[in-house]
Amino acid sequence: MKETLVHKWLKYTENQESPSHYHLWCALFTIAAILERRVYIDRAFYTLYPNLYIVLVGPSAKTRKSTAIGIVEKFIRASLEEPAVISQKITTQALILALKERGKVADCAAGIVLASELDVFLRGDDELIRDLTQLYDCPDPFEARTIGRGKDTCPKACLNILGGTTPDWMSVPISALGGGLFGRIIFVYQDSVERRIAFPFISKEAKVLKEEIIERLKKISVLEGEFTFSSEGRTWFTDWYEEVLVLEGDGEITGYLGRKHDSLLKVSMGLSVAESDSLVLDTHHLETSLNLLNENEKKMGEVLQLAQTTISGRNISKVQRAISKETEITHSTLLTRLSYCMNSEEIKGLIEHLKESNEIEESVVEGKKVYRKKD
Repeated sequence: MKETLVHKWLKYTENQESPSHYHLWCALFTIAAILERRVYIDRAFYTLYPNLYIVLVGPSAKTRKSTAIGIVEKFIRASLEEPAVISQKITTQALILALKERGKVADCAAGIVLASELDVFLRGDDELIRDLTQLYDCPDPFEARTIGRGKDTCPKACLNILGGTTPDWMSVPISALGGGLFGRIIFVYQDSVERRIAFPFISKEAKVLKEEIIERLKKISVLEGEFTFSSEGRTWFTDWYEEVLVLEGDGEITGYLGRKHDSLLKVSMGLSVAESDSLVLDTHHLETSLNLLNENEKKMGEVLQLAQTTISGRNISKVQRAISKETEITHSTLLTRLSYCMNSEEIKGLIEHLKESNEIEESVVEGKKVYRKKD
């Protein structure tokens, strides 16, 4: 098999601790960011561009998410002229301005969000979340309503997002994002590093690979045109889409599955240009893309379960602490003290858990339920 840009990226990062699966998706993200919206697939009723929203998920300070994202930024800055790289918390107004500035030096208004702490980037900004959701489709023009400025318009918009977060944060945006922004994100979960390297280094071979990667990215940056399918690729995609693809799932993953066919094609475009300038999607591009997405989905269920378990564990601790602070506490007082973070039904369920695990005891004093820590 021909050595592609992705293979070279993985070899280049061999002496760095971040999981290789992170690096693989970082390579695909970089290709998408470099391509912007100059290449596309005609889907008859809409145009599909190769931009990606990818989030690396892993325990804090354990899987080196920030380092993997930092490597991406260096390659992007070495390959594009004045890229609109956004790495700090930003308002909708500032985002539109950054896209417009990029549009002055490039064919389109393309922005690249690199947020090693995605929770900080998104925290408490419903307007930004709404606009990021709309920008996923690379609208032309992108229209946003901003406070104080009314409607603002940005032609030929395009956005790629690479973020990092921890499993426990995942439960916070899920209810807010639903099938919107959440359904457009490819989550890449890893819980440990594959290797520990006390003194990381860049070998002579890696230095050569770095220059080859930059050279290829620069060539990719001038590619433009419509992707086509080989006859075998068209047959494969038709069979998979019409006979195999499942569009519905449980809970939050439904929105993601509903867009899986587009995600598969987006990733396939990146795999194709990593290999050649042909702008042809062949069977092996599509199969590899599907395998990568399927692998992530196995982990996605695991990370969502872990997120919910983490939050549940925290809530149990809150109930325990509230009860332990007093010799005894009434049910109504406990509800009042914890109302900022839980509703009454959630608290009742956690109380039953603590009673069954023999950690607290319940009694009735003057007609009121009272709880105390069990000795």
